Amino acid sequence: REEWYFQHPAQCVSCVDVIYWTSELEEVWDRMTNHSEPEKLSEYYNGYGEQILKTVELVKTDLTSLKRTLVCCLLVVDVHARSVMENLKEDKCTRVDDFNWQKQLRYYWTDNNVEGEPKDCWIGHSSAYVLYGRRTQRLLDWTLQRLRFIW
Repeated sequence: REEWYFQHPAQCVSCVDVIYWTSELEEVWDRMTNHSEPEKLSEYYNGYGEQILKTVELVKTDLTSLKRTLVCCLLVVDVHARSVMENLKEDKCTRVDDFNWQKQLRYYWTDNNVEGEPKDCWIGHSSAYVLYGRRTQRLLDWTLQRLRFIW
């Protein structure tokens, strides 16, 4: 992850970070329920903690003010996400449709599967979904395309 932080606009990096967290966590629950792998949430939680520690190490390096601001923002969001996961574990949340997950702010990247149409970033909360915004969308599309080869 650390390689692409500074290769893209900060808002896109922050948004993509949350998109990946949402999709990875929902994939963990799929593995727990459909593949009988109950330890997956603990494994993901521990791996996420290691990821945060790597980002903390990045803060200790010689960064410009702008880069340091980006990394610190990502750390705040990632630590909050880890706290959310901890609460979800305590609440025994194991499904995407659990209210404890639905009440969280989640970011999704959707493919319209229509030639020439842009992909969309949706922000979900409970049963409401809001389109993130068209201006940022092109940057997000470009960033996500490039990340498929890095992540």
